[in-house]
Amino acid sequence: MRLKLALLAIVLLVPAVALSLDAFPGAVGVGKNTVGGRGGAVIHVTNLNDSGTGSLREALATTGARTVVFDVSGNIDLTSILTVTEPYVTIAGQTSPGGIAVSGKQFNVATHDVIIRHMRFRAGGHRYDGNDSDGDSFSVWGKNWNGGIDVYNIMIDHCSFTWGVDETMSVTGGAENVTIQNSMIAGGLWYSKLGTGNHSKGLMVSGKNNYDTEVSVYKNYIAHNYDRSPLISNPDADNTSMLVDYVNNVSYNWHSGLRPSGGGDAHINWIANYMKEGPDSARADFFMQQEYEPAAGTEPLFYVLDNIGTGRNIGDSQWLVSENYTSVLLTNAYQQATRWTMTEPLPYETMTSTLASSIVTDAGATVPIRDSVDTAYIDSFDAGTNEMEDGAGDKSYPSDWPTYSTANDNPIDTDSDGMPDTWETANGTNPSIADDDTVISSGDYAGYTNIEWYLSDLAGDTTTTPTTTRYYLDADADGYSPGTYQDAETDPGPTWYTAAELTALTVDCDDSSASVHPGVTEICGNGIDEDCSGGDQLCSGASFTGAGSVNYTGAGSVNYTGAGSVKFQ
Repeated sequence: MRLKLALLAIVLLVPAVALSLDAFPGAVGVGKNTVGGRGGAVIHVTNLNDSGTGSLREALATTGARTVVFDVSGNIDLTSILTVTEPYVTIAGQTSPGGIAVSGKQFNVATHDVIIRHMRFRAGGHRYDGNDSDGDSFSVWGKNWNGGIDVYNIMIDHCSFTWGVDETMSVTGGAENVTIQNSMIAGGLWYSKLGTGNHSKGLMVSGKNNYDTEVSVYKNYIAHNYDRSPLISNPDADNTSMLVDYVNNVSYNWHSGLRPSGGGDAHINWIANYMKEGPDSARADFFMQQEYEPAAGTEPLFYVLDNIGTGRNIGDSQWLVSENYTSVLLTNAYQQATRWTMTEPLPYETMTSTLASSIVTDAGATVPIRDSVDTAYIDSFDAGTNEMEDGAGDKSYPSDWPTYSTANDNPIDTDSDGMPDTWETANGTNPSIADDDTVISSGDYAGYTNIEWYLSDLAGDTTTTPTTTRYYLDADADGYSPGTYQDAETDPGPTWYTAAELTALTVDCDDSSASVHPGVTEICGNGIDEDCSGGDQLCSGASFTGAGSVNYTGAGSVNYTGAGSVKFQ
C-alpha cells in the first residue's frame, strides 16, 4: 500500500511510463524502481557552505520532486547534522566538475524515493562532540528514529563512505526497498568516538526497533574496518521481518577474527561474495560468522552459495560459517536450504579473484575523479597492503582531506536546466530552453527525461540489457539437477549446465551421487532411494517397521507395520 500511495502522489509529476522505469540503467535490487527527483525541479548547489542560499542543505530542504546538481567542486564541511526529510530527490554527485564530498557531521536519509550517486561522505571526527546520533558518515535513518515516518525506496550507487566515527555507514531502525550498490565503505576511525576506545566500524544493516527491513547489498567493497565488514543483524525480540540480499560483495582486512557477520534472526542470502584477509586479519577457515544467536533458538537463517575466501574455494562445502568469535563450525541447523524470497532478487556472477578485483576497481565515487583517499583503499586490495585507520585521534581538517580541482567550476548553463550548454549542443537538446524534464520518446533512454539521460551519460551507465542464460546445478554430473539454478551472463563453470545439456531439471533427489537419479535400477533393502521414487525398495520376503514409505517390486510377500505407505510395482 505504501508504494501505491507514493506512486499516486507523483503521478501528476511524471508520465505513467516513467513510473515503471529503473532509477537509472544498471539499478538493481529492491531499490531499483526508486523515482528520485524524476520530473521535478533542478536545483543548483553553487557553493560549499553548510547552509544558506545555494547550499546543499537548502537544496535538500526544498519541497517537491527535485534533482540536485553541483556547479562547484570541493568539500562541504557540515557544522550540524544534515537529515534529508523531504522525499523525491536525486543527488547527482557526478555533476560536480571536479568532485564533491561531505564531512564534519552525520548525513542522514529519513524519507522515501531518494537516489544518491557519486557522492563522498567522510565524517572525519573533527566535529564529533559525543552525540550518539552523530557518529556515522552516512545513515539511512529508519522509521524508529524519525518519529514514525516511513523510509523506503532508497537507491545508493557509486558512493564512497569513509572515516566514520561510529558506523561508517548504516541502515537502521526500519527501512525498506533500500539498495546499496557499487559503493565503498572503508577506513572507520579507531579512537574518535569519545569514551569508547577503539570503535572502527564499517557497514551495519540492522532491523532493530519493531519495523520491517528489506535491503539489497550488491558489488560493494568493504575494507580496513576493525569490525562490521559487514554486520547484518536483527534483534528477534522485535518480531519483525528482516531480509537482506548480500551478493557479489568484497570484504578485506578486518581486524583479527572479526570477519563478516550475521546476527539475531536476520534472514540473509549470502551469495558469491569474496572475503580476503589482510595484514590486520587473523587466519581462519570461515568466510562469515554468526555474531549472536537468535533468542528464539536455532532456526534456518543463512542461505549461502558459492562464496570464496578465508578457507573456502570452489567445490568446497558451502557451509563454512562459524560460531561467534570462534573457529568452531556453526551447526547447519541455521542453514537455509533455498534462497530467501526478495521483492526484487539481485543477479549474481560466479565469484573469482578476477571478478573481486574488478568489483573493487569500480567501487565508490569515480566520477568525475577518484580522490586520493579512496585511491589508497582501492589500490590496497590487489597489493595486499594495510590501510587500517589506527591512529591515536581524529583526522586533522582540512590538512588530511583530499583537494578537488575547481578549474571547471560553474559551467555555462544558459537555461539553468542542469545540463551545461556544451553537453546540450553535442547531444541535440536546446541550450536556450529549459528542457530538463522533457520525456524521451524512443531509443535507449525512452521514458527517461533529458536530465536523467545527461546524468546517466556522465556516470557511464550501460543502457543495453545484458543477455543471460539460465544454468542449473548438477554437482554429480549425472545429467539430473535438483532444481537449483542461476541466471548468468557467462558460463559459471563446473557443476553448472544449461537445460539443453541435462536430462531433467528438478528431479535429482541426491545431487552428491551420480548413481542416484530417476531411471536408475533400484537396489532393494540398502536404505538408498536410487531411482528417486520416494523411498528404498523393500526386498521380497523382507519385513519393515516404521513411519516411512516402502517401494516393492517382486512376486514374494511383504510384512509391513507402520504409519507410512507401501508402493507395489
